[in-house]
Amino acid sequence: SPSPNSNLLSEISEVMPEIEQFLPDRRAALERRIAAFNNTLTREQRDQNTYNTLIRRGMQEEIVRVAASADDRTRESLYQQAALIAVARGRTDAFRDFLSKEVGDGGDRRKILEFLDAEEISAAAGRKQLEHLRKLLPRIERKEERARAMAELALLLKEKGEDAEAVSLLDDAAALIKTNLKDERQTNALLSLLCAYAVVDPAKAFAL
Repeated sequence: SPSPNSNLLSEISEVMPEIEQFLPDRRAALERRIAAFNNTLTREQRDQNTYNTLIRRGMQEEIVRVAASADDRTRESLYQQAALIAVARGRTDAFRDFLSKEVGDGGDRRKILEFLDAEEISAAAGRKQLEHLRKLLPRIERKEERARAMAELALLLKEKGEDAEAVSLLDDAAALIKTNLKDERQTNALLSLLCAYAVVDPAKAFAL
């Protein structure tokens, strides 16, 4: 129509493969209309459309590339989205290889890896993948996150009746955590440890 719905135009590029399949004769006209509409957007709106498209398509490597030119808050959010996608698609090993080869900034690479570790730990614990958690432990650089993974692993061991190993693992995890309630990461790690102790060794949980 002469006055198309702007919300529809902002989303329609996502269904272009279907339009090509069912209405190929309309594709060129739609692309012209979308291009004209995009010219009315601010740079921030165009960037957000790009981010949304990459996220919906599950393109974690490309998300990391475009994040380099974003502001600090947006960049951190995009890094987290990229990590989520890599875990959801089971491509964490390939994603780690990509980060080591293509992300030159050590601080950015470390931040993405921290997001990746956190999401991979949660996914493995939720799926009760005990052996996957074991293999993941040596890769985790940040002590608090490694302690959280150990707490999740201890809970899985407890479920299997391996109580002694579970307690030993939690004792090792406790040594990695400093009690600093002003630090969010350390507090979260401590709470994860306490929750695990409450199941594996309630007396120790109470003492802590």
